[in-house]
Amino acid sequence: MLGTDTGKARHIKIEILNGGEYEALLNSGRLSLLGASYNVDEFLAAPKILLCGRCNQGGHIKKFCQQSKFDICRRCGGVRTHLQDHRDCQIKCHHCGGDHESTSYKCQYISDFRYQLIQKLREHPEKLPPQVQLFIPTEFREKNDRQKTIVNKNARNERPLRQQQQQFNKTDSDSRAWPGWNSTTTGPSSSISQADELIKSFTQRLDEMEKRHETENRLAQERYEAEKMRIEIKYKLHIESLSKAWLLTDQTQEMQQRIISKTTTATREAFTSIIEMAEALAGTVNELKKQSGTEVFDGWLHLIQTHRNQLKGTHVRYNEQLKEMESFQSEYNASKKNALLTLFSSNNV
Repeated sequence: MLGTDTGKARHIKIEILNGGEYEALLNSGRLSLLGASYNVDEFLAAPKILLCGRCNQGGHIKKFCQQSKFDICRRCGGVRTHLQDHRDCQIKCHHCGGDHESTSYKCQYISDFRYQLIQKLREHPEKLPPQVQLFIPTEFREKNDRQKTIVNKNARNERPLRQQQQQFNKTDSDSRAWPGWNSTTTGPSSSISQADELIKSFTQRLDEMEKRHETENRLAQERYEAEKMRIEIKYKLHIESLSKAWLLTDQTQEMQQRIISKTTTATREAFTSIIEMAEALAGTVNELKKQSGTEVFDGWLHLIQTHRNQLKGTHVRYNEQLKEMESFQSEYNASKKNALLTLFSSNNV
């Protein structure tokens, strides 16, 4: 609550627009509600002080300010030319340098100004209007002083005198009339009516809150559905793009496999031709050896047979590795196909 030490209060504030009901409720001092009785006291708000909107000091208004030529931000104390720059600025009082706004009651400058103002009103309470009761905050009261308010006692004493003069000025016709009913007296019926009015006002407020909550929930649901639709459309577009990318990848992979297959076929044919050529060359050298009857061709024959055997071993290893690669390629294609079917299935799209 504004003006308190902690900003909190354990009381419930009720605003009553009808002046008669307001006076009756204060005079009775009790409020009966749903079978329970509650104490009623007059609520006196903490006194507000006049602060300049330009320099954030007390005692004058912005129109007559002579302390500053520009507007000072009450949060950071900087030049408040662009409001956008001062919505989230660092809070630092330019009066005392504290961690609060310059117009806060926590500021020592504002607190001293309030204290001086209350002291002046204590010295001259006759300057207050007759209907005003100025509440004195706890920290500004004198020690052992139980006075909580400042009132214009002279103006209040004039009211009974005016009422007595009106009684003396009554005519004989007025004296023969029925006596007037004291408006300040209350009974069970007035308390019940007040409780009924309060219950009606609370019920109306609850209905308004319920309607507002229903409207907010409906708008939130509409925003949720719209956002959900937007995400689904975006997800479908993403899936389509991903599907096209996978299709292009498959086409590229298929083309690479065809190239590799042709290269493999050519390599196999080359191995076969070279091995056959080596065998033919070995046969030719062997015939020459038989015809000459010498051992000159033994070295050549041994070298040709060695290379032929190496070619056969390399050919065998090449075929085995090629089979392993083909098996791995088949497993990879099957796994990729299953992953694509899972990703692009109707349940996930």
